[in-house]
Amino acid sequence: MGVTLSLVDCPQYLEALESSRFLDIVDCENDPRLAGLFQDYSRHKRIQSTLDAPIRIHRRLIGVIC
Repeated sequence: MGVTLSLVDCPQYLEALESSRFLDIVDCENDPRLAGLFQDYSRHKRIQSTLDAPIRIHRRLIGVIC
């Protein structure tokens, strides 16, 4: 089962998701788009890189697959 995260504290990540077809993040610790997510999620899970795909319905962002 997946994890649900709030993007309220991650405006750079949310903006990147809304403006891109996908996010290819090679260095989670130093990528500014993940500011706010790295400390609480990525570091804890030992995630170093990620490929994130926004899910949209009628151009509205409703989720993301990481």
